[in-house]
Amino acid sequence: MLTYYAKKALKILQEGGVEIFIQRVITFIKYKLIVFPQRKLRDTRFISANQRFKFHNERNKLVNNFLFDAVPDPDKTIFINPSNIEYYNERIILPWYYGLAQISGGVWDQDYYSSPVIQNIVIKGIIEHFQLEKDWEDTVYYRYADNRYNTKADVYEDIQYYDKLFKKISNEGYVDANERATQIERKGEHTSHPAHSKLEILVTIGRDGKIYLRDGKHRFAIARVLGLERIPAHVLCRHKKWQEIRDEIYNNGLPKGHEELRDHPDLQDLLKVTSMRK
Repeated sequence: MLTYYAKKALKILQEGGVEIFIQRVITFIKYKLIVFPQRKLRDTRFISANQRFKFHNERNKLVNNFLFDAVPDPDKTIFINPSNIEYYNERIILPWYYGLAQISGGVWDQDYYSSPVIQNIVIKGIIEHFQLEKDWEDTVYYRYADNRYNTKADVYEDIQYYDKLFKKISNEGYVDANERATQIERKGEHTSHPAHSKLEILVTIGRDGKIYLRDGKHRFAIARVLGLERIPAHVLCRHKKWQEIRDEIYNNGLPKGHEELRDHPDLQDLLKVTSMRK
C-alpha cells in the first residue's frame, strides 16, 4: 500500500507540479483522515469519547502542519488574565467533537455571536456571592438553578461545589489541570473521561486576536474575583485570519506599528522564536 501511494505521489508531482501535488495531498487528508473516520467517530459503538477527543487533536495537528507555518499544539496552554477577558462566545463546538487547536474562518467571532462575561448566569452568580457578598439565595445563579433542577438538593450540591472550589483556590492557589489530575490519581480515584480532567479553561481567539471565554466559567469567575492575573487556558479554536497573523510573525517577526501585540498571550511562544533568530 505504501509503495502504491509513493508511486502515485511521484506521478502527480511529475505531471502536475508542486501546487497540484499539495492540493491533492490536502484532499487526500481531508477525505481519508477526516471525513471517513468522522462517520465512525459519531457512533459510540466504535470509539469512546476519550479516544475520539485524542483522534481529533491528532487530526488537527496533522492538517495544521500542512496548511500553516506557526502550527499550534493542541496540548499547549496559553496564560490569560481573567480580568482582560470581556466576552464569551459559544459558537465553536466543545472539543469532544472536533478537538483542540481548531482553525476556522467565517463570522463566528463577530460581536453579535458574543456576550459580556459578566452577563453569564454562572459568572454573575459567583461574583454576586463571593465579591458582593450576597447570600446564594439572592443571586441570579440560585434562581436559575432552582428552576433548572428537580430538587433543592441538586441546587445546593452545585453551590457547595463552588464554595469548596473557591476556598481551595483561595488557600492553595490556582492548580493547573495536570496537577489536579495527578491529585485524583494519588487518591486512587478515577474519572470516566481522563482527557476532560486534564483540560484547562477553554478559550477561542478571533481574527484580531480578541480572546473569548468558551468553557470553564466557574474557575474563570473565581480566578477573576480573587484577582489572579495569570491562569492557564487551552485554545479551542483560532480564527484563520489570526492564524495568518501568527504565521507572519513566525516568518518575519512582529510587524511595525503593531506593538500592542507584543504582550498577547497567544504570541509569546512565537516572539521567543523570532528573538532567538536575531
